[in-house]
Amino acid sequence: MAHRLAPLTLGGMESSDIEDGAHHRRAPRKPKPKLKATDKALAGIATSAGLWFATCAKILTKDQRLVTPDPNVYQLHLLEVYEWCMANRKPCRILALKPRQKGSSTVSAALVYHHCRRFRSRALQIADRYKNSDNLYAMTCRYAEHDDFPWPHQWQATATSAVLTRNGRLWSRIDRDTAENPRAGRSGTVQVLHVSEAAHFANDGEKSAEKTMLSLLNSLADVPRSVAIVETTANGSAGWFYDRWLGAATFEESLAGQLGNGWIKIFAPWHVFDDSRLTGEAVLEPLNEREQRGVTLFGWDTDQIAWRRWTLAQKCAGRDDLFDQEYPEDDQLAFVASGRPRFSLAGLTRLRAAAGKIAPKVGFLRETGDGMSFEPHAAGWAQVWEEPREEGRYLLWCDTATGREQTKDSHDPDRHSILVLRQAFASPQGEHGPAMLVARVRPPCFDDWHILEEKVIALCRYYGRALIGVEIPMGLTLIEGLRRAGMPLFKRRAAGEHGAVPLEKLGFQSNTATKPLVISSLSRALDGDPPLAVYDPHVIDELRSFVTHDDGREAALPGKHDDDVMALAMAVHHLPMATAFRHDKPHHAAPPADLHRWKPLHPR
Repeated sequence: MAHRLAPLTLGGMESSDIEDGAHHRRAPRKPKPKLKATDKALAGIATSAGLWFATCAKILTKDQRLVTPDPNVYQLHLLEVYEWCMANRKPCRILALKPRQKGSSTVSAALVYHHCRRFRSRALQIADRYKNSDNLYAMTCRYAEHDDFPWPHQWQATATSAVLTRNGRLWSRIDRDTAENPRAGRSGTVQVLHVSEAAHFANDGEKSAEKTMLSLLNSLADVPRSVAIVETTANGSAGWFYDRWLGAATFEESLAGQLGNGWIKIFAPWHVFDDSRLTGEAVLEPLNEREQRGVTLFGWDTDQIAWRRWTLAQKCAGRDDLFDQEYPEDDQLAFVASGRPRFSLAGLTRLRAAAGKIAPKVGFLRETGDGMSFEPHAAGWAQVWEEPREEGRYLLWCDTATGREQTKDSHDPDRHSILVLRQAFASPQGEHGPAMLVARVRPPCFDDWHILEEKVIALCRYYGRALIGVEIPMGLTLIEGLRRAGMPLFKRRAAGEHGAVPLEKLGFQSNTATKPLVISSLSRALDGDPPLAVYDPHVIDELRSFVTHDDGREAALPGKHDDDVMALAMAVHHLPMATAFRHDKPHHAAPPADLHRWKPLHPR
């Protein structure tokens, strides 16, 4: 059943009057005259943003010529989603991961303009910077200036806003703003929202993408035929846009009833565009691995491969990572490539394909007469991808939470990361396998020290009294508890004073000198032959959002964590020290030496 548009107060009119243009006190309607053929064409343009865009809109080309656009495949897809929402009286919520120079802002601004002509609305256009906001607004004003369609409205524009009036009364209004304004989106209710470059919103001081988008979306009327188009180039695997993209549905999924988080996501890879071809150029050299993958997965032909090679050499300095950033072939690659990932794209692509291929067993580790045993349970704290092997050598590593952040009041507190790795192996029976992340404490882990200690001891014993490495100084409390329990602990060699014999000290000290060392070890392992096997989506997600920042720091993107990355890096670096599996014996704590002095708490 079609929904009736909820009334919205705007200039003394109601939104239910939008299409026919009547005031809120309407006179009885006269019978509509029969439409002529030309009238039908005009009516089609008035009610179809796509038809208007392809016949009446005027855009500036790269050589500054004013032309009517010929919509490309990406623009047609965006128009299709919008018009489906309008035809079905649905709120339109679009997330558009836009390719460069393919007219995403152009068609989005056209939708805003046409929507405000067709429906009585208040619209807001906003971009990451003042310059980009000005460009959006100028584009919209250009549509109005060169629009020869006989609309019944009058257009008036200032430097920051434009109004459409009909019979001297306000019909629609379009405002311009920027994310550089800390109070963006707080000027009242809107029915149309166009956000450009949302992934590049500033995150400093009182400004942040999360705060700005929260303010903007709370100003948007949640009614049928309201519109929100958030279009941006990718900027790493983190942030408001990326998080919403992960939960959004494609148009096909939405039509099938899979609504996701309510947003419809739109993406078009470089190879679907007609101008991403170079005809007449022979592809003489053999196809490399990336090109062979493109032929297999996407059906690239020689014209597309020739264009890719030319663009790679002429515009991207021959670097695949720069090409992937500007001309991605799938949406996830766009996010990864744009964030200056620390680990190779080939390794990250391989990991993404592996994520979830082997589901972990989830449960508890229990004490039995023969040592530790695994007890499956959906609420368990242990995740196991591979059971202990007799021929295995294991290393357990602990990257513990850092001080002040691990509080109940923290918005996104730090967490512990406890991982178990196995060395590559070859059994007498001919079995062999690469180094692998085999188990972990289920994330996120915010346990108090005594509970964390019990879980580490259980995993250590389950994997044959595996050597335990702990990062310090944050893990000193854990080390003390494990030492008292007699667990096998990693020791580092520390220089003695005044040339004395080097000392052995418990724990691995992570600092500015050792951090790049262990990260490099992990990078080599991910690209190894064979590469490190990781099936944990949580770890893989952190690896994908671990980047090299502009100041040279290697760390997680803002809003992301790197606890798993650092635990995995330290474990990989020290994996040659992994210990052979040993059958565990039931664990019985030795009684205190002064037990004879103890007194019962409740004497009889």
